[in-house]
Amino acid sequence: MDRNYLMISVFNQETIEAYYLYNCDSSKNLYNYPVCFVVCFTKTNQMFKLLSNFSSIDNFSTEHKMYLGKEIFKAQIAIYLKQIYIQS
Repeated sequence: MDRNYLMISVFNQETIEAYYLYNCDSSKNLYNYPVCFVVCFTKTNQMFKLLSNFSSIDNFSTEHKMYLGKEIFKAQIAIYLKQIYIQS
């Protein structure tokens, strides 16, 4: 399993948040605080710009980057339709 991953969430039906967690090792009780990206749901292009400038994203595969784009788009639709967003 990867030790680095990105978690997408929706806050207050207004903002999309992306948390980059790195060096996650559940066998050790070490806390690594995530790198956070937060944008208003109407400005998701800013999220893509932020993530594209974040150097650690370069290590993700193209498939993983496409998955992240899909999840950000799903979060935006969930906010627009006033639905609960659950990352798949």
